[in-house]
Amino acid sequence: MKKIIKFALPLVCAGFSVMSQAHETGAQTLGSALTAKDIFRTECFSWKNGIHPAAPTGDVNGGAARMTATVSVISGNASTIRIRALPGGALSSTTSVSVPGNGLHYFVVSHTTAAAHTYTVDFHCENAADQHTGTGYNFTGNPPNVTPAVDFVRTFNQ
Repeated sequence: MKKIIKFALPLVCAGFSVMSQAHETGAQTLGSALTAKDIFRTECFSWKNGIHPAAPTGDVNGGAARMTATVSVISGNASTIRIRALPGGALSSTTSVSVPGNGLHYFVVSHTTAAAHTYTVDFHCENAADQHTGTGYNFTGNPPNVTPAVDFVRTFNQ
């Protein structure tokens, strides 16, 4: 048991730090039904705006011009997986999506064939100069120190 903990603990810690630095979902599984979909939400926000503190290292103060999301297939047919923004984003043949501005953003991962997929989604809120701005969800604290507790929330899982 001790050997397992000594081996697994660093891997778990590394996984969490990479996930929060990269705003990546980590490995997700999309069910094999043709109608299967996963829905995620995150929020683009402005650092140092009287509600949130100054941007941490790697981010810049100010608002987002867009939220971008890109899906990468780990297993399954890469040509059949899709990502789109909600509400109303068209289902296209794309593996990336970009939506404008600060605010709450939802995106859905689905596929065009009845086969399971394992994938990750990498997403970022960026300003017009392609610099990373505030990205997160489940905010905690009181102004001017409100910070996100997590990068994203999966709201629907099939």
